[in-house]
Amino acid sequence: MSEDRLTKVQKEVDEVKNIMGDNIDKVIDRGEKLENLEERSTQLNENSYQFKKGATKLKRNMCMQNLKLTLIIAMIVIIIILIIVLAAVYS
Repeated sequence: MSEDRLTKVQKEVDEVKNIMGDNIDKVIDRGEKLENLEERSTQLNENSYQFKKGATKLKRNMCMQNLKLTLIIAMIVIIIILIIVLAAVYS
């Protein structure tokens, strides 16, 4: 009878050891996943900063291009008005 008890206790101990081993493996896997998540988060943060920086530069360039185009059109309109006024004065 004591051997049956001993065998039963040994099986329970083995079962607990297996469960604890599985738990340790899960904790290790979780730690690795957290490290990967942290790396991905850092990379995403860096990429978003670069995107914002590039978008700001592009916006500034487009505003300058728009300003140049507006100035060119304004100059052309002024020249046309001057030509019309001069033609009217000298005719």
